[in-house]
Amino acid sequence: MPLSIFCMNSRFAAAIALATVLVSNGAEAANGATPTGGTDVWTMVGVPTVPTIGLQPTEVTVWHNNVDIAVTGIVMMVLRNNQSQMVEFSTSTLNLSRGMSGAAYNVAYNLPQGTYNATFFAFVPGWVAISNRTSVLFPLPGGR
Repeated sequence: MPLSIFCMNSRFAAAIALATVLVSNGAEAANGATPTGGTDVWTMVGVPTVPTIGLQPTEVTVWHNNVDIAVTGIVMMVLRNNQSQMVEFSTSTLNLSRGMSGAAYNVAYNLPQGTYNATFFAFVPGWVAISNRTSVLFPLPGGR
């Protein structure tokens, strides 16, 4: 392996470590004292789609705000290869008014052709989960 793989930005390394912890059940659901409620604050509507947007593959998910306040949340997509190794993550930020829905666009950059497991979940900027996680297969045609 080239040495450059091990020389990564410390913020990027911290983000990868945090994403790994969150996806591996490390994220806690919000409790009753949290203003945003719990893992039922946002729900994913339908299944993710993969439209043609630009040159990079993009997964689009629709989220619905189930509470009576506006909630700003971060939607995380974590991609794992067929050996269950995390190979990519992407975030998208949404601000959903009460009872409203919105689309999150998560982009996968420079991954080789193949089928990946994509896990989606949402959390507030304080790292409290506001949705359950959902996993789907994410096929990438052609080399990137």
